[in-house]
Amino acid sequence: MTTTLKRPAGTIESGLEGDKKRAKHQLTSEPTFHTATGTIQQRGAITLGEANAEVKTTDGIATVVDALCCRAKESKVAVVDGVALDAMLSQVCSTTNASKFYKLQCLANEGGEKYFVWTRWGRIGEATKFANALKGPMEKDKAVELFHSTFRSKAGVKWADRASAVPGRKGKYALIIQEVVVAPPTEEKTNETAEPVEAATDDIDPSVRKLLMYILDGAARKRELDAMGIDVSSGILRLGTATIAAAHSELEKINALLSNEQPVAQMDSSDDGISKAAALRAASDRFYTLIPTKGGRAILPCIDTHELLSSKLEQLEALANPTGFDDTTNDKPTVDPVKVYLDGCNLSLAPVDSASPEFKDLADYVETTSRHGYKLTLKDAFMVSGTAANVQSGDKILAFHGTRRVNLSGVLANGLRLKNSSVKTGAMFDNGIYG
Repeated sequence: MTTTLKRPAGTIESGLEGDKKRAKHQLTSEPTFHTATGTIQQRGAITLGEANAEVKTTDGIATVVDALCCRAKESKVAVVDGVALDAMLSQVCSTTNASKFYKLQCLANEGGEKYFVWTRWGRIGEATKFANALKGPMEKDKAVELFHSTFRSKAGVKWADRASAVPGRKGKYALIIQEVVVAPPTEEKTNETAEPVEAATDDIDPSVRKLLMYILDGAARKRELDAMGIDVSSGILRLGTATIAAAHSELEKINALLSNEQPVAQMDSSDDGISKAAALRAASDRFYTLIPTKGGRAILPCIDTHELLSSKLEQLEALANPTGFDDTTNDKPTVDPVKVYLDGCNLSLAPVDSASPEFKDLADYVETTSRHGYKLTLKDAFMVSGTAANVQSGDKILAFHGTRRVNLSGVLANGLRLKNSSVKTGAMFDNGIYG
């Protein structure tokens, strides 16, 4: 699907010709039209499926320029004092049916002589309906100042105090912390192009490679997150630990309310003196602010049942799980994503011989395990060793575990986790170990 970007509603037309001349002098290489506010606005069709952002490292900081920015190819995110000037903001309020995002970046050209401030905003979940503006070029100090002032106007706090840009503040955006994983740099080829990873020879077993390429498939990850209700068009495919923790805290509050384990007044200071229904609605809004959720033009549903709570917990687990590196790199990377993943997680995998007694024992166990109408057959088995696979000495048991494809990278990297009994969700096979 394609869309033509249009001028935001509410822009004024007076003095437009003078502004056109000024903006044309500023940036002539892009097809643009302009408003009297001095902004440069992109024009033309953009196919979201073809938008391919590139992970770049500046001063040791990995960042991604918004793929929908007209200067994405020749720009990088500016880094000041070791911090990338890159903010994804979100605001959800059921009272006003607000569900909106605001992307803000300070960009520099590759040489670092010209600086720009890029903004893009719209309703969460509406991938092809958004407004955007690019201001610049300008000097670095002016661009940084504009980035700071814009952030403060939207988030209600200074950039230096961005940790306090949390959900639940009336009319203000919350800051969504994201993680960017970049593959290590490769040696440049002087007189020939770099060979794709398929041409490389290594000691990774073909069956292991096939399994991990299945697990690390970025396109499949997007499809599964989309099916779970996540707004993948926002570009948020992996949330930072702080955002995950904050969202999980809201789910714990909701769980306590649904279980009648704690008085509403003790749940959160902002919820004092309100009804249980209102407290559930407020906590739901704060969760949705942190987790980009598709909802169209309708008000996002209140998380007021254990079934819905369970689905939101699954969303968090999927967003927190790592992959080899982000699906924003080139289609044919010159580094091996499987090796990067194994080395980064300090893991090694080896196939179990299908003729071995161990494989036969596993096959018998799987085939005789039945619950909720499932009947399974073992196709392959792998022995995992490394940090996540280490266990304390003592008795060991053979246990059965099933999970979503999107969670497999996290199971391998972090091991299986004991389900928190305080959150009565996500335990299809009763209490036990889950990934």
